[in-house]
Amino acid sequence: FFQIINHSVPVASIKKILGSIQEFYELPEDAKMEYYTRDMSRGAAYSTNFDLYQSKAASWRDTFQMGLAPNPPKWENVPFSCREAVAGWDKEVVKISEEVLEILSEGLGLDKKDKLKELSDGRVMAAHYYPYCPQAELTAGLTSHTDPGLLTVLVQNEVPGLQVKVGEDWVDVVPVDGAIVFNIGDNLQV
Repeated sequence: FFQIINHSVPVASIKKILGSIQEFYELPEDAKMEYYTRDMSRGAAYSTNFDLYQSKAASWRDTFQMGLAPNPPKWENVPFSCREAVAGWDKEVVKISEEVLEILSEGLGLDKKDKLKELSDGRVMAAHYYPYCPQAELTAGLTSHTDPGLLTVLVQNEVPGLQVKVGEDWVDVVPVDGAIVFNIGDNLQV
């Protein structure tokens, strides 16, 4: 994990994507239900406790997930308030990810600076929302996990909660306005 500031992504872009996602989650339940599905063949899916049928304990969160590459989502399945922000954010993520992957390729001593870029063929965006929980001490927003891909690009709003494991300890990742957090995924670690 690493976090960067003073990067090439305009802070306005970060605020726009966070704001549009918040706007969606603040819609009345009946408006959000129009997008509710676990079927990712639509290119976009809104669900709660996405691991409900696989996990021993339900995660206390809602998730809006969109496949962005190699195939873009069916935009009619993305909330109208998010479409422009998601499309713009995706362009910014591609640019900064390519910059970071080039630096990592160089650091790994690879012959081609775009070698890791060649390996990154898909992009998925997941926007999590952690609703109020009356017994928060009994829940987990997101269970401990690793990310399977090459690189995860993450932005946080002002609400703390993200933690990373360092040795045997969990360390809080304090939200920093305008910062981008990168997580080296399992495939890149291999």
